[in-house]
Amino acid sequence: DILMKGLLHTETLLRAVLNKEWGILPKGRVLTHIAMAQIPAYHKLLFFTDAAVIPYPTHEQRLAQVGYLAQMLHNFGIEEPRISHNG
Repeated sequence: DILMKGLLHTETLLRAVLNKEWGILPKGRVLTHIAMAQIPAYHKLLFFTDAAVIPYPTHEQRLAQVGYLAQMLHNFGIEEPRISHNG
């Protein structure tokens, strides 16, 4: 599943997603996002995850983010994604 924001204010969206009673983020899961960039001068698509959602992720949170990214890339047909991180 993919959640798209559109013209909705970020505060409104996150308030609904993170609501402890009826929000859509299951307890114990890590909130992150994935963005894709297509650069005309580069031959591959670039994907980014968690650009400032969690400023200082724990090791476990980072592993969850990488797992989510790898699964999404598999869904895009990228069988062996090359993933790096700066932390």
